[in-house]
Amino acid sequence: MEKYRTQVRIHDETDPDDELLNAFSDAELKDIFAYLSLVDD
Repeated sequence: MEKYRTQVRIHDETDPDDELLNAFSDAELKDIFAYLSLVDD
């Protein structure tokens, strides 16, 4: 996630959404991803 936030790794080069994760703190992102890892598809 750090590489994505610092733009070392770009998710979609044709349409980068630079501010997608900047609205969340590191702690909030950890909580979100922890929750998503528990959700059953």
